[in-house]
Amino acid sequence: MTTGYDPLHVLWHLFNGDDYITAKIPLLGPQREKIARIIADVVEARLHPQGTSLLGRFMKAMDADGKRLNIEKADLASGLLECLNPYQSDVPYTSPDSLRSNKIGNIYDHFKGGVYMIRDFSLWASGNGELVVEYLSMIHGTKHARLGSEWCEVVQWPDGKYRSRFVHRGANLVTPEPPFKVPSPRV
Repeated sequence: MTTGYDPLHVLWHLFNGDDYITAKIPLLGPQREKIARIIADVVEARLHPQGTSLLGRFMKAMDADGKRLNIEKADLASGLLECLNPYQSDVPYTSPDSLRSNKIGNIYDHFKGGVYMIRDFSLWASGNGELVVEYLSMIHGTKHARLGSEWCEVVQWPDGKYRSRFVHRGANLVTPEPPFKVPSPRV
C-alpha cells in the first residue's frame, strides 16, 4: 500500500461489505463517531478482553464475526488497528483533529525518506475549509503544502508497519532518524 488512507475509513469499509476502499469518500459524522468509539473500546479491552486478539475483538464489536476476511484484508485491518493502538504502536498516530496542536517548527520524517519542518497552518479556501499544513524540506529547501487529512493518512512504512505518512521527530534535527525509516538522502 503506497497511497495513504484514513484508517477509520478503511476499517469501516472492510467490515461493511464495501471492497472498494480506494474511494476517498469521507465517513459521515455518525459513522465516524461509531467506529472511533468501537476502536477506543477495543484498544482499552473493554470489549471481549479475555485473550482475544485486537482484530478478533474489533470483528466482534463490528458484528462481523460471521464474515470472513481474506488474509490480505486481515493483515491490513490488523496493521491499521495496531497503528491506532497507543499501547502497541512505536509511534503515536497523528489524527487530523490533533494536527493543529502540533507546533510550528517541529520536524517530521516522511515514509519515503524526506525530513520536513512545519512552517504554518492555513485553511483550504475552496471547499470545506479543511486545515492545510505548510512545510519546508530540510534537505532541498523547497516549500510544500498538503491537506491535513493527507498529512495524517496511514501508509505502510519500509519495515512493513502502518504509521502516519509523517512521523514526528522533535523540535530539532539533533534527534536521530527513526530506525524504521528509509535513510534521508544527503545533499
